[in-house]
Amino acid sequence: MAFSLRATSFALVPVALALVAAPCARAGEPPAAGAPSSEGGVAFEPGTPAWADVLAKAKAAGKPVFVDFTTDWCGWCRKLEKDTYSQKAVGDAMKAFVNVMVDAEKGEGPSIAKRFHVNGFPTLVVVDATGAEVDRIVGYRKPEPFLEEIARILRGEGTLPALRTKAEADPKDLGAALAYAEKLLDSDAAAAVALLEGPAAATVAKDASQDAARVLTLARAHEETGAADKALAGYERVAVEFAATDLAGEALQRGGQLAQRKDPDTALAFFGKARAAAPSPKAKAAVDGMTYHLHLALAAKALAARADASSDDAAALNEVAWTVYEMRATMEMRRLVAKATTWARRACELSKDEPAHVDTLANLLALAGKLDEAIELERKAAERCDEPAMRAEFERNVTEWTARRDAMKARGAIPATPLVEPAPKPAPAPAPAPAPTQPTGPTPPAPGAGACGGGK
Repeated sequence: MAFSLRATSFALVPVALALVAAPCARAGEPPAAGAPSSEGGVAFEPGTPAWADVLAKAKAAGKPVFVDFTTDWCGWCRKLEKDTYSQKAVGDAMKAFVNVMVDAEKGEGPSIAKRFHVNGFPTLVVVDATGAEVDRIVGYRKPEPFLEEIARILRGEGTLPALRTKAEADPKDLGAALAYAEKLLDSDAAAAVALLEGPAAATVAKDASQDAARVLTLARAHEETGAADKALAGYERVAVEFAATDLAGEALQRGGQLAQRKDPDTALAFFGKARAAAPSPKAKAAVDGMTYHLHLALAAKALAARADASSDDAAALNEVAWTVYEMRATMEMRRLVAKATTWARRACELSKDEPAHVDTLANLLALAGKLDEAIELERKAAERCDEPAMRAEFERNVTEWTARRDAMKARGAIPATPLVEPAPKPAPAPAPAPAPTQPTGPTPPAPGAGACGGGK
């Protein structure tokens, strides 16, 4: 349910970024909220009516409220308006609602969005005249899928009230409780926790898969409410105790992402337990495939530790700095470029500008776009280098970097963006709506690696 929606949304991220970058002007798109399109599309309430007035109108009309949570910068929101809301068939269907657009960043919008746990845009929430949530649609939908969802909601199938009624009718029906808890994950994760730790906790599962579903859904609810340690313990339990079920893969993915946001050692322990419990070579390989970036993170951590322990050892500092340069294509090492540059400078100081150490520093500076200093240092390394092949390599670097610098100056370009990424912030829980990824600037061409870089 929610998991599949989120997976679909992430697959659309590249397109979403292009849409977000597009201008927000709506020329040629559906009219502003409150007016139907010329073809008879969805008619939204004009302007920004007070929430209380919207509910009052819904009560008087005997209709539910359709709320489109949007923002000025949301590209998918504009696409939804253009592709879906503009259609006459959609406009006709939406006459069953009081339709309102809520800017989640203006006026009452932030408080209303917070009330309904809106984490991405567009999020489309249907509420009754009292303001209680009935259902929601997360993310962009083309007209046909959108109409199918609206028809389902109007029939009362799979909505929060329907699922709650079924769960309350038979407290021993774990399947009904799980379906209701799953639906609550987006709207009220704390209520899902209360349900699964309360009445559903004592209900006997019909098989291992259903028991795994109970643990997994509770772990997801804990993660949504910010109880990361409880969530990780739940994911680990599914990955280990229920390794033979179909849900082990989802638990491994969610738990692995959460563990790696904590720290590499926690992630290593999580994957180690999951691998030990994996029931087949294929399952073990799946675990190994998820640990690639983890091992790179551990390698980066080990390099930093070695550098810290080798503050007076020029050769060791040069070696770790050069290793970072050689592995610069990985994000984990790119984050170390600034530190590696500091280590290389220290190596040069300790060795009184040993040519190999100066070359390492120059390559790191060129990687960071500091071409003037890199060229000056590489010339110094070439002048002091007695080995012909090494000196030739240094001279080639000087020629290449000089040509690149001069070409950039000729076209008035800003020096290349340093290949140093900021320390990652804790990632939010996976959101169902398309979420923009961290932008990365264009990668400057890799400078030539000197033959006497680190480790020689």
